[in-house]
Amino acid sequence: MKTQEFTLDNGLRSYCVNGTEDVFRINPTDTGFIARLSDTVYALRDLWEQRGGRIDSSDDFKSIISGMKEMDKKTREIIDGLLGEGVSAKVFGTVSTYALSEGFPLWANFLLALMEDCSVTYQREKKLSAPRISKYTKKYHK
Repeated sequence: MKTQEFTLDNGLRSYCVNGTEDVFRINPTDTGFIARLSDTVYALRDLWEQRGGRIDSSDDFKSIISGMKEMDKKTREIIDGLLGEGVSAKVFGTVSTYALSEGFPLWANFLLALMEDCSVTYQREKKLSAPRISKYTKKYHK
């Protein structure tokens, strides 16, 4: 018996971040991934909002720095859990994920850009799929 092999495009895309090639790979239209990404953003938002009670209320510089290091470590673990071990080191290097840029912590800029890419890609692929599916259902459904 001869085996027929199929090679399918799984939609995986490799992402380059700040000049670093192949930092991670995802299918930006994978609704399971999009759900995990959304959960990650909410979890990190909650961690960011909780910092007030632990960090902003302290006058002790060492305590503030210690709290921020703890938050940064936890954030990196969460991002690596979503995208793969070592991704946060490639994306942020030695800069804290809580450093601010454009009014957001760096983790938020990164994940919100990824969410936007997922949204744009999903909408584009959705528009392409209807005509293609219709073509094949007309051909084979008689």
